[in-house]
Amino acid sequence: MSSTLSVEPVTTLRQRRAFLLFPWRIYRGDPNWVPPVLSDRAARLDPRQNPLFQHGEAEPFVAVRGGRAVGTIAAAVDHRANQQCGQQIAIFGFFECVEDYAVGQALLDRAVEWARARGLTILRGPQNFSANDEPGLLVEGRETPPGLLMGWTPSYYVDFVERYGFRKWKDSLAYRIYRDDLPVGEGDDVLPGKLVRVAEYARRRYGYSIRHADPANWDAEMETARRIYNRSLGALPDFVPMGEQEWHRQAEKLRPLIDPDFAVFAQVEGREVGFGLGLPDINQALLHCNGLRYPWNYLQLWWYSRRLPGISFKIMAMLPEYWGRGLDALIYLEIARQVLRKGYQWVDMSLTGEDNPMTNKLATRVGAKVDKRYRIYELEVGA
Repeated sequence: MSSTLSVEPVTTLRQRRAFLLFPWRIYRGDPNWVPPVLSDRAARLDPRQNPLFQHGEAEPFVAVRGGRAVGTIAAAVDHRANQQCGQQIAIFGFFECVEDYAVGQALLDRAVEWARARGLTILRGPQNFSANDEPGLLVEGRETPPGLLMGWTPSYYVDFVERYGFRKWKDSLAYRIYRDDLPVGEGDDVLPGKLVRVAEYARRRYGYSIRHADPANWDAEMETARRIYNRSLGALPDFVPMGEQEWHRQAEKLRPLIDPDFAVFAQVEGREVGFGLGLPDINQALLHCNGLRYPWNYLQLWWYSRRLPGISFKIMAMLPEYWGRGLDALIYLEIARQVLRKGYQWVDMSLTGEDNPMTNKLATRVGAKVDKRYRIYELEVGA
C-alpha cells in the first residue's frame, strides 16, 4: 500500500465520513475533549443548512496516507463579509491532523492554493466558517474542558501554523469565576460590593429596568437581541454584523438550552437597550456522550444534564450610547443572582476579544480570571 501523502477534496460518502469522524482519532482518550455533536458537524458542511453558502463558498479536504485519513481542513470565503470589511479574506477551519508537520503543511498548502485561486489575499483561521464557531487555537488553559461553543486543540497545532508562517491576528479570552471564590453570605452579600453599588446607582440614575425574555414571543425577542448585538459590537475592528439567517439558525440550535432566567433585556422607558445571555454549560454533559453518534448517547446526555455545574455567559451587549453608564453591571448582577439562586458552581464568560474593553473590564470588575486564551492566525497569501 502506498505511503504517499495526498490532500483530496471531499466528494464521496466515504471521504465525508472520514472527514466527519477524524477528530475521534486525534482526541480519543483526552479527558478534556468534548466530542462534537456529529449531526451539527455535518450541518456546517451542508449548503442547505449553513447560511454561509448563500453568500459564500467552502470546500472541505481530507489528507490521506496509506489509505487512511491523517488530517482534515476546510477553506471558505464569505463574500458578504469581505464586501463589508473591504478585504479579500479566506478562512480555514476544521483543521485537524496527526502529529506530523508534513501533514499539517500539506493541508495548509491546500488552503493557500484554494484562496489564491479565488484572488483572495489573506488566509485567516482556524474558525469553522464563522467567528462564533470554535474560533482559534487553544494557546493557554488546558486544565479544564472548554466552555460551550469553544474548541479544544493540541498544542502542536500552534507549532505547525506558526512554523508555516502564520502570525497572530487576534486573541480571544475565556474567563471563569467560581462560587467558592465569592465571600460567604446570602443574596447580594456574596456578590462583589462594587458591582452591586454600580448597578443600583445606574438603575436609579438612568431609570434602567430589567426584564427576562419571553419564550412565547421567541422570534421577536431574538431579533431584538440581534439588533442590540450588532450595534454593540459594530465599533470593534473587523466586526461583521450577524445576518438574520445566521443569527436565527444559531438561536434555534441553542433554544433547548435557553432558560429565560438567564436571558435578560435591559430597558429604558420600555425600550430594549441591552441584552445578556447565559446558558447551562452543556459541554459538561457532552463530555460523556461521544458526539451523540448512537441512540444510547442521548440517554447519557439526559443523565449528565440533570445537574450541570456551570453557566456559560455568552452575550453581553448594549447600544453604544449606553456604554460607561453601568448597564453592563446591572445585566451581570441579574444573571449572577440567578446563578446563586439556582446553585451553579461557576460561570464561564466566553469568548471576548482582547480588543473588547467593555467586556474585559466587566470580567475584571467581578473578579473573574482568564481561564483560556484562543488565537486566530493570519497569513498573507498574495493575489
